[in-house]
Amino acid sequence: GVASGALMAAPAAIQLPTKPAPAVSAAATTQMPVKDQKMTFDNIPGFSKQQVDDRTVWVYVPPTIYPKDRKAVLVLHGSLDSPEGIAEASNFHSIAARTSPGFIVVYPEMLKPGGLAWGYNAPWEHHFFRGVVDLLVDQFAVARDEIFVTGHSAGGSMTLYLQNNMPELFKGAAAVEAGVGTLSAWRNESYGRPTMVVWNHNDPVLAEFGGDQLFHDTVTQLRRHDDPKSWPDQILALPAGYQGVVSAERKLWKAREMQPRTHIISWTSADPTHHWVNGKNLPGAPLDASILIWDFFQAVDKDD
Repeated sequence: GVASGALMAAPAAIQLPTKPAPAVSAAATTQMPVKDQKMTFDNIPGFSKQQVDDRTVWVYVPPTIYPKDRKAVLVLHGSLDSPEGIAEASNFHSIAARTSPGFIVVYPEMLKPGGLAWGYNAPWEHHFFRGVVDLLVDQFAVARDEIFVTGHSAGGSMTLYLQNNMPELFKGAAAVEAGVGTLSAWRNESYGRPTMVVWNHNDPVLAEFGGDQLFHDTVTQLRRHDDPKSWPDQILALPAGYQGVVSAERKLWKAREMQPRTHIISWTSADPTHHWVNGKNLPGAPLDASILIWDFFQAVDKDD
């Protein structure tokens, strides 16, 4: 599912998305690439361009990595965006380079570069993600059971789908500024994987596609094997009240029997924004979604 609207690059020119065409699901979201985007992977040491099913996959290997049993994080871009765009927005490869041991970061591309949506349950899309995992295991010494997935906007909606429908591929998942979409394709008997959602309650794109109702639907879908009306086991305050972040908290639902844990980073920006939150996209912001996500992934093996 994907929304066709976009947030303009200039903070002063926020534009609410237009309604999607009937054939387009209203569950996911989008971010336009930054205009005159200068980032390329070619001039950053550690990046290599790979091909899986004739699609571009950029793989970053940091200098701090161990020689074997490596961890990897796939980062999925949103509508009308690109691997370069989500790399610049999330800066996930920089987090990997500052971590010891480091981890591999993977920026795949949609079947149609700059397209609106990932393929969900299309056989070619399942084949692609299996191929990416095989590439990481065979060519980059990644442990098959240490691969995670995250994504922004439409990439976040696809991330939520992948942890549910392909839990054998991913150890954990995190969606940034995205809710569940294309629920008709979800295997509801699946228990999925430990999942984090980063959600700005002042996101104009999320507001267009349901706002609080989409937030509720997303939590309910992720917790459907638990009591869907259960309150979080813990609510922890996060830094807020300055630099564009009005409020922020972490809501934790523990794992119960087969139901994996769920963490929600629930925050509100002072000005409407659909951006991946960090100190660059929201200057000086005390939250960094990539750091919160990597911390969550590292803790997947630990008890609640």
